[in-house]
Amino acid sequence: MRYVLISLMLLVSSVFAQTAGEAEMAFNREYNEAKAVFDARVKAAQDKFVAVLKEELKRLTQKGDLDGAITVREKIKSLEDETKPVVNNTTTTSTYNLVIIKAQYGANNKFIDATDYLNSKIVNGKLSYLNKDEITKDLGDPLPGIDKSLIIDYKKNGKIQQVIVPKNEKVNL
Repeated sequence: MRYVLISLMLLVSSVFAQTAGEAEMAFNREYNEAKAVFDARVKAAQDKFVAVLKEELKRLTQKGDLDGAITVREKIKSLEDETKPVVNNTTTTSTYNLVIIKAQYGANNKFIDATDYLNSKIVNGKLSYLNKDEITKDLGDPLPGIDKSLIIDYKKNGKIQQVIVPKNEKVNL
């Protein structure tokens, strides 16, 4: 009788463990699905907000409000930094002491906006860039056959500056 009772307890215990295991797996599956939906909604809302901020940045730079543009650019950077992947429990971002406020590529009052493009080329707070053919390839040529310049308004170490880079000269900021 004793063996029957022990066998019965083991059977009940194994059924309970199997049911608890299945319940835990179902919970984990539902949790992960809900988290994925939530993360996607947060990312979509954040992307919309960044798009609105980029429009505001464009408006402020066209208006010539560089202080306002810097504030908005820094907010965009912080939002974009939040979504960067984590490596070894630290974010992959570094402290930026260089921000391109406005960059234009062209000549003769016909320019294309290169601000986001050059900001994407900043590595470890520095911009070192030579190949203007790459700008033309990636952003288009505003005036084919004419020498163009790159005009950059930037903030580095808290100081707003401008540089005009003629054809075939290297950018070092």
